[in-house]
Amino acid sequence: MSRSKVLGAAIVVVLLVVGATVWLTSRSNDSADAIEWWVPNWDEEVATQLAEQYEEQTGVEIEIVQTTNETLPNRVGTALDSGTTPDVVIELASRINRYAAEGTVTDLSGMYGADLPEDDFIAGALDEVSHEGSIYAVPYRWDCIAMIYNPEMLAEADVEVPTTWDEYVAAAQELTADGRSGTAWPLGHDGNATLRYLGLAVDGGSEIANGSPELTLDSSTHALEVIGGTVRDGWASQNSLELDNTGVRQLFENEQIAMYVGGLFDVAPLKDAGVPVATAVSPGTQIADGWAYMIPTEAPNAEAAKDFVAFLSTPENMAALTESFPARVSATDDERFTGPDAAAHLKQLTDNSVPAPSDPAWGEIVPDAYAALQSVALNQTDAAEAAATLDEQAQSVLGGN
Repeated sequence: MSRSKVLGAAIVVVLLVVGATVWLTSRSNDSADAIEWWVPNWDEEVATQLAEQYEEQTGVEIEIVQTTNETLPNRVGTALDSGTTPDVVIELASRINRYAAEGTVTDLSGMYGADLPEDDFIAGALDEVSHEGSIYAVPYRWDCIAMIYNPEMLAEADVEVPTTWDEYVAAAQELTADGRSGTAWPLGHDGNATLRYLGLAVDGGSEIANGSPELTLDSSTHALEVIGGTVRDGWASQNSLELDNTGVRQLFENEQIAMYVGGLFDVAPLKDAGVPVATAVSPGTQIADGWAYMIPTEAPNAEAAKDFVAFLSTPENMAALTESFPARVSATDDERFTGPDAAAHLKQLTDNSVPAPSDPAWGEIVPDAYAALQSVALNQTDAAEAAATLDEQAQSVLGGN
């Protein structure tokens, strides 16, 4: 049975009981103190509403501290190393494993059970936040990218929706006309760029085993050529070298590109802007990752923090906080997650994605992969040469292929 069928069956079963589930708070001795919660800026509005609900129910004050995608890794690392930490942190799921290995994040295995069943999480989500048999966070968001395209532009150019990466490159070439590029890539952000590279590499034969990438030279070459080569050859916007995910979406919104790979969270703002938009499963494997609640080992109010995380992790609250897919299956009973706009992303997530690397060593390779993408895009090296250089570094850092 495919993972999508399993997911569908699980939704039916869990939704039968979720209506009868009541979240019960159990205040701890230290819960009278305020709980400090680090929240990324894109989640702050809804997070504030949830915090207010919790305060009304319990009388416990929640102090929200805003973070950003760019500053979060260093900020969290510094806090954990110093021992001066907040109580709850929203952190990227694929980074949890390294904190667990260092002993700086709390084992939350005891939170899982009747009210938070492990089998209610989308496949891969709990694996990403586990270490040596224990679970160190509660994922609330789990997603991956898929294809987003302008159906009118493709129809005008008589271009079919591509189903392979070779077709994608050919379509990008056909769609490049009249000052418009066929596609774009977020090569201005190392994390965004390298995850797209890695998805292409895995699709071509590389693997992610036990959280660590095992790259092959041929698949790496192909990935670098598809991404960097389309920029070099002019089929992808030259602005790609300066863009993050939001910048790519804005190019599409301004009808300067006809297609790209992006998240479900892009679709609503594009529709609100009145841009013709449709989605499809991308021409290959994509990397799944998410966001999770973690409690540092040195959290001043650890027990109260667990109570707050339990509140945040109910299906309704989990669904409220994410613009893509909730990590719990029982939280997906909403048209935002089950409607036609979400169908392609859900199929990509359940049928053709793999969890992001959780091996800390991957972080050492990211700058090299990023440099390889840029060197090909700038026509400084060809894809095979860049892949060979990257492969040499990967063998050294990741232990060989």
